[in-house]
Amino acid sequence: MSTAAIAFGGNIGDVKSNYNAARELLESNGVHVVAASSLYETTPVGSETAQRYRNAALLVETSLSPLPCLHLLQSIEQQLGRVRQTHWGDRTVDLDLLLFGDEVCQTDELILPHPACWYRRFVLDPLCEIAPKAKHPIARKSVQDLQIGLLMRPLTCQFLGAVLETRVALVAHVKRTFGDVVHVLADDAPNSILPFSFPSPNVSIELPALSVVVEVGTEQNVEKNGSTKNPLEENVMTNFCSVVEYALTAALDEPHRLA
Repeated sequence: MSTAAIAFGGNIGDVKSNYNAARELLESNGVHVVAASSLYETTPVGSETAQRYRNAALLVETSLSPLPCLHLLQSIEQQLGRVRQTHWGDRTVDLDLLLFGDEVCQTDELILPHPACWYRRFVLDPLCEIAPKAKHPIARKSVQDLQIGLLMRPLTCQFLGAVLETRVALVAHVKRTFGDVVHVLADDAPNSILPFSFPSPNVSIELPALSVVVEVGTEQNVEKNGSTKNPLEENVMTNFCSVVEYALTAALDEPHRLA
């Protein structure tokens, strides 16, 4: 039997009933729910919805391997009315496989640990309630230590590998959006809580330190008259800003535990 951590979320319909139904469906398919967190009210990430979410976490034991477990979660989502229309949109239920023992893998269908679980408060807070000592196998920290890191103010971030013009635009966007709550470090400064990696490399499971990988567009550097130009199209720069804003929103959120 393997121990896995699952994230639950939803913001339309009867979310509490869907949470209970998801647990029952896991049990009926041979996945034993060891612990279930409270529901937490959280800030939506993205621009496609303004309706607040309810998030939770489950600790389970299963004889399934990771990919069949993922397929089961997707089947349960469908049974509970999940319709995939927009990436950041409203949904009845969302089930994500966060951790699966010490498994580390990267395929087109599944990445373990979940690549964003280490900086999202709506994931870490519920998981800390039921499994604070669970270890992230790449960060080599407990989920509680990861959560504590996000409590620091100002929260620090970096834009690693971004050319100067991109960094300037991103720093300005962060300042306008978050004020003094976030501080941007220079590329060579150590100990950033949220390093953003530019341009868009693939996630490397070999990295001991994690970063938010920016996967939209690619920077193009053009040498002209001895200077480096960055001819980013406006829509690509907008996407870069969105990725940074979404990640920081998830990291800065203060989830409200519901009774």
